[in-house]
Amino acid sequence: MSVASFDQYRLGPLFYRPELERSVAMRRLAMQQYPIDLSCVDKGIVRAVEGAIKRSTEYANELAVECLKVSTCLKGIESMTSVTRINQILALIEDLEDRVQGLIRYGWLIEREWNTYVRPAGSLSDQQQGVRKNGHSKSGGVFPPAYLRNLDTWHVMLTNAIARVRHISAELSYGSMNANGKKAQSWENMSGMYTLNPTHWSTEYVLEKAKNDRMKKRPDSWLGSVPQITSPQPDRRSSMRLVDIRRRTPLHYAAVSSADLLWLKRLNYFDLQDVSNECEESREPALNAVDLYGETALTIAAQVGNVGAIKYIIDESGVDTSDEAVANAVLVSYSKGHDECLTVLVKRLLSASTENIALVIRMSVYYGFDRLFEMVCAAIHSSTGSENTVTALDAELDQGMQFVGGCSLFHLAAMNNRPEMAHCVQNQKIFGSKSFNPHIRDDSQLSPLDMANYFGYRATADALLTTFPSFMPPLVSELCPEDADFKIEPFAPSNYSGPAVPPDTFAVYANLGSTDMRRNKTMLPITLDREALESALDDLGLPHSTHLLLRIDSEQGMEISSANGWLVDVTALLEDPSLFAHTWIPPAHFHTVYPDKFMLKLDLIALVDHALLPHTSEQKVIAHAALALPPTYIPSYSERIPGHYVPVCPTGGSYLNAVFISATSDCIVGEVNIEVFVATPYKHDGSNHGHSNKLTKALCNGSSVSKPVSATNGPRTDVNVKKNGSSVAVDSSIKSSNPQSQNAETIPWLQQGQTLVYGHRGSGMNFAPIVTPRRLQLGENTVLSMEKAIRDGVAAVEFDVQLTRDMVPVIYHDWIVAETNLDIPVSTLTLNQFLALNPKNHPITESRTCESLSTRKPDAVVAGHVLKPMYVANSENTVQAPFATLKELFETLPIETGFDIEVKYPMPDEADEFGVFTNFEINLFVDRILDVVYGCMDEKDQCASAPSSKQQPRRRRPIVFTSFHPDICLLLAHKVNGDIPVMLLTDAGMSAMADCRCNSIDAAVRLCKWAGITGIVTHVGPISQSPRVASLVRRHRLALATYGAQNNQADHVKQQQAYGVDVVIVDDVRNARATIDSM
Repeated sequence: MSVASFDQYRLGPLFYRPELERSVAMRRLAMQQYPIDLSCVDKGIVRAVEGAIKRSTEYANELAVECLKVSTCLKGIESMTSVTRINQILALIEDLEDRVQGLIRYGWLIEREWNTYVRPAGSLSDQQQGVRKNGHSKSGGVFPPAYLRNLDTWHVMLTNAIARVRHISAELSYGSMNANGKKAQSWENMSGMYTLNPTHWSTEYVLEKAKNDRMKKRPDSWLGSVPQITSPQPDRRSSMRLVDIRRRTPLHYAAVSSADLLWLKRLNYFDLQDVSNECEESREPALNAVDLYGETALTIAAQVGNVGAIKYIIDESGVDTSDEAVANAVLVSYSKGHDECLTVLVKRLLSASTENIALVIRMSVYYGFDRLFEMVCAAIHSSTGSENTVTALDAELDQGMQFVGGCSLFHLAAMNNRPEMAHCVQNQKIFGSKSFNPHIRDDSQLSPLDMANYFGYRATADALLTTFPSFMPPLVSELCPEDADFKIEPFAPSNYSGPAVPPDTFAVYANLGSTDMRRNKTMLPITLDREALESALDDLGLPHSTHLLLRIDSEQGMEISSANGWLVDVTALLEDPSLFAHTWIPPAHFHTVYPDKFMLKLDLIALVDHALLPHTSEQKVIAHAALALPPTYIPSYSERIPGHYVPVCPTGGSYLNAVFISATSDCIVGEVNIEVFVATPYKHDGSNHGHSNKLTKALCNGSSVSKPVSATNGPRTDVNVKKNGSSVAVDSSIKSSNPQSQNAETIPWLQQGQTLVYGHRGSGMNFAPIVTPRRLQLGENTVLSMEKAIRDGVAAVEFDVQLTRDMVPVIYHDWIVAETNLDIPVSTLTLNQFLALNPKNHPITESRTCESLSTRKPDAVVAGHVLKPMYVANSENTVQAPFATLKELFETLPIETGFDIEVKYPMPDEADEFGVFTNFEINLFVDRILDVVYGCMDEKDQCASAPSSKQQPRRRRPIVFTSFHPDICLLLAHKVNGDIPVMLLTDAGMSAMADCRCNSIDAAVRLCKWAGITGIVTHVGPISQSPRVASLVRRHRLALATYGAQNNQADHVKQQQAYGVDVVIVDDVRNARATIDSM
């Protein structure tokens, strides 16, 4: 999950508190089993989201009032002669339109995020008020039915007004005559033409008018000083009390510039005097007036860093500034980097209510405002009566925890990846609130360390453990009493709406940019020419502030993935390129039987159009592009012919570049980089894929077929396959089943309710002598090691599979075959060369060393490789058996022994680190391994001549595929179609990977649920530190296995079994097996 930024939607102070509560609520919801029924959602989460929705709708209603004023007050704008005034009006309308766009964007994101975790079932208020009788909104019912429609109406009206004012401004700029031919009127003479005073429109003019009105009554010499305020004198409100379209008074604008400080003082003095005695107690001073965006003069001064205005407003104005305005000004000032202003504001904050001080503290921790947090705490500590302040603040912080799901300050720091805040909070010893207690759990009974480990925030987890070593839980053999709610039932596969497709089709995955985060720094996913984009927006009558979405879709030879295509927020990506760095976004996913005709359509559209209009020509396309798959990007069966030994590029995806062309002209608006990944269908004579042939035949003949469709932005729905422009009906009888629903029958050893032991690379990986006290080891990934693990009682053996140059699957872990004494990748050696490194006639009792390897080199050394001494896993003090092939393991080991086949394919950063720059095309790589697996996984017939009706069903070896490479897992899930379970390996943030899908348990869970992958195999580190995380994964009905050195310790194995881990992959097989048996 991406890190939340302060005021990232630019909606202003009105949304500071509700957005904090909503953001925390959604992060807590992301750790639960989703999608979840609305009735099962925690009431605190519902309340937080409803608070944001209520504020959004109230804000929308206020914007609506000002939108109506726009249409009312534009009646005589053609008669204006001042270009400056017209441009001021234009700026105001554009600002208003920008806020409407921001509100639409905010509502759209709330809808998408909520619908990701909660099954649609009416609006949020249904939980408290019963089921809505009048139906629910088109977007899923989160907002009222007419909310987005009203926003669209106002947006269209403002867009038309902007276009009209721009046209008039352009005419005046070029000296054109007025279109109506009437004599132009000055601004001052136009007040009678408006329902509202002309100052309603002005920006600088509001201040100028106030100055002029007062200068007529007082000499210029009066500018030198401001008399002391005595008592108010009766008078009518002057023009300074009028407001513009943003509801700002002259005092708001006087606070913008330090040059207007004197006028700020004068206008405040006049305001306090120009009020009758009768209404003195009933009205708020203009200095405290809140504009349309929730800002006061103090907040505006803090935004621009006007320290003089801040000092005057706080110390000299004679107006008691509201506490909420002070808290907002403190946050704004820090976010803008105005340290001088911050000092003055923090001092004033101490006299504010404890509610607002607590808000500043919580937001400082959540958004990582470490210096602000320390300043506030230091000011409280040094203030007079600090004990009373601390006591009151402790009570307020405790009470406020209910609005953030019982989260302490450590929870807030952990869930938003703020490692520096853990130290800051720990250093504050003066507070006794539960919010400062690191061992408090939230309402879901999760600790801060649980959250950091689940989201893969390694720096935050390390900071918590460093600051509080007591965070590390004691090892237990059964659930703690307080963790009774984390008891998990035995594994049972779930039917998710992942991209299950008929296996005889090609699956196409398209990502914006690259899954390699390093590449996105140099190859931006999307770039736009601002001038050309604004021209295209002008042609379509859209404002320059239009929020853009990228829609990826296709029609030729494919099945549409959803009603509105795959969408990504372009404007948010351009504003903050790192926004998606730690967030995995499901790719655009299509499937087709005509890969040579497949073409991607890329459209830039307006957010409003997507929110309201169906996927039709009614949507305004701002710019468009198209991408066809080059023949070299489409793997074919011809690559599997014997003798095809040429390795190709190792990356799973291929990068395509397209140019955006304006929809209204031939201008180039920008360019986009797309990573396209194609999964080919797989066929094997021994596999149970009869329905695949039926589907292919049906498609070719134009008869009815099944078509499950993956909706990347919503639930999967069924639509018609199109063949040559004609629709094909759906036959549900041959619909592809979900992989996880079939895995229940193919992996019975995961349903015993007991943690099982897998042998890591056989009976354990080889360690250097300085690491392990064992002086003699069996060579890892050898038949001898596997047989030893079977004798010790493992349920399955785990081993690594790679391809030799002649495409034979062999058992080897490292990318470089160091036994050659050269840095040679496995894929560059033929099978004979690989096996010759340790021939079968070589004595297995001989311990090998690096020095003894120089006499055993491959027959042909690859040019360019040099001697590179390095530690060899199967070398020193190792009883080394011959290297083995995958087929040999199937033929040698008992059929009852399960196989955990880790498919080794280099990740981009691994390829760079180890110099593995070539490998086989990823589909070819997987297909070759599947050929061996499907050919050998079933037990051979004992009596081939016996009648088939009397033959017993052949036994099938239990098999599970695993891989660190997410694309390998996607390919396997597509190709085996549920015949064999697939699990994703992840380091869970223990070591940073370039692929954002590999850096957290959260990302792994999201990918597995989307792709229908059976489960995850994670590094044991996060599970050992936070055993409750294991239960969180299992709540998603995913299988869970762990690997790592800690699995060799009996206490860690016991704890994992207590919290629901299905499999532990160990090196010390005998010890782990004995530990499990003793429980």
